[in-house]
Amino acid sequence: MAAPVLLGAALGYLFGGRLHHLADLRLKALPLLLAAALLQAAQFAGVTLFGLSLIGPVFVLVGVWGLLNLRDPGCPVRPPLAVILAGGAMNGLAILVNGRMPFAGTSGETPKHEVMDAATRLPWLGDVIPVPGTHLLISVGDLLLVAGIGWLIAAGMRAPRTV
Repeated sequence: MAAPVLLGAALGYLFGGRLHHLADLRLKALPLLLAAALLQAAQFAGVTLFGLSLIGPVFVLVGVWGLLNLRDPGCPVRPPLAVILAGGAMNGLAILVNGRMPFAGTSGETPKHEVMDAATRLPWLGDVIPVPGTHLLISVGDLLLVAGIGWLIAAGMRAPRTV
């Protein structure tokens, strides 16, 4: 997840932005993002909720945060938020209809992923795009998330506009 942040920061600097402008963003409900990050960290540590993955609550928390800010006409980063929400919705839909994120690999399943087969629903939303130079596969939703996060960082680095 460092790549979109670093790319966004590089683009932000390229277009005259500064990191300290990110602190000036007035985004609503930031504790929802903190809670989502803590749940995501717990999930990576193997924590479950009644045997279920924590990814559902993570999607809900980030989705609610994004929608709260997207509805705010004064939010300076509405377009990148829309891209982030679209990517999250695509990934969430793939997980919802399959139970886990399907991937086009041949190795075994993980708590977060399952190998695609004939029963996979919406396979084009799964991890099917190879990342050059790695053995990783990502989804269209992941691409939108990366683009949206990078764009949010770059846009947030721009000086606040005064009217």
